[in-house]
Amino acid sequence: MKKYLSYGLLVALIIFNFYLYRGEFKVTSDPNDNNFHYALIDESKTIWKNIFSGKSSPFTVLDSWNERWAEGFPLSSYYSHLPQAVFSLFSFVIPIPTFELFVIIRTLLLILLPVTFFIGMQILGFSSITALVGAFLYQSVFTDGLYGIDATSYLWRGWGLTAQLIATFFLPLSFSYSLDYLENKKNLGKAILFNFIVAQSHFGMLYLLLIAYPVYWIFSPVPDPSGSVQGFKTVGKRLLILFMFIFVSLSYFIIPFFTTSVYRNFSYWDPIWKFNSLGVTHIIKLFTNGEMFDFNRLPFVTFAVIFGLLWSLKSKNKLMKFFGAIFIIYFILYLGRDILGPLINIIPGLSEYHLHRVIVMIQFVGLMMAGGW
Repeated sequence: MKKYLSYGLLVALIIFNFYLYRGEFKVTSDPNDNNFHYALIDESKTIWKNIFSGKSSPFTVLDSWNERWAEGFPLSSYYSHLPQAVFSLFSFVIPIPTFELFVIIRTLLLILLPVTFFIGMQILGFSSITALVGAFLYQSVFTDGLYGIDATSYLWRGWGLTAQLIATFFLPLSFSYSLDYLENKKNLGKAILFNFIVAQSHFGMLYLLLIAYPVYWIFSPVPDPSGSVQGFKTVGKRLLILFMFIFVSLSYFIIPFFTTSVYRNFSYWDPIWKFNSLGVTHIIKLFTNGEMFDFNRLPFVTFAVIFGLLWSLKSKNKLMKFFGAIFIIYFILYLGRDILGPLINIIPGLSEYHLHRVIVMIQFVGLMMAGGW
């Protein structure tokens, strides 16, 4: 009965989302980063036409030259690119103008975001009711444009972070299937697939996600009766296998990414605070006054996260302990160079990472933790 009730309420939540975001389907132009994403989709149409006509190899989908931004750049060393190619491919078989199709797909992803969170929590072993609570919290996050997982990051009037929207949609699945493999040796194929999709959608999100898996290794349950040391080795081997397959699936992309002289083409329109994050004082204020989860309203999600963190620190449940530990690690990373200083540069790729975007993982793990509590 509870299972069917939770499914019914989840459907009701999605119907509410259709009503809430119905205006997004009517968008006819974009004032924000969606301009960039649509340019990649539109340019992919030319690539597909050249492939279909035999003028280009199918591999050009993986590594093409974009001439419309920053005086031109190769996609494989600058930005995630396959989702845009898929969107473009749909435009050949669906009789809808490409821009309208782009708007419809990204709005549907926003509407359906709670569904993957619900599924992800169930994969981790939570009940359907608990997963519904987590999905509701996931739905309820709201900030004053902090580039997190809330709607302001994706709406027409927000920042237009379509790549992050796609990555966030698949983030609960990649996270949950990976932990399921590490703990139970199940769903390796799904773990590889969804980590691959997250990377192709937004490599920065996968980079942050990969930090969580070794931490889970420390908190993972003993999978065999031979003792904790042997169990630790077993999960460690699974971790290496998971990392190896993720690396192989992305090698064409990440090897050039890390072997070039810089990790990304420098953008002159990016202010320095994006690289350094928002500063310790400001971030602590955002969290304690509720603006990191509950902008301009009663901070019920913030309280759930705080109590979830306190409970996870004293809980005997190893999954909850892991949530608490990785939440703290992400929070420290979010504090940025004010705390970590040049230590950030030791980790490959973080020297030019927009540390203010770590809020995505703080919110994501925080809501898992709050839902579990």
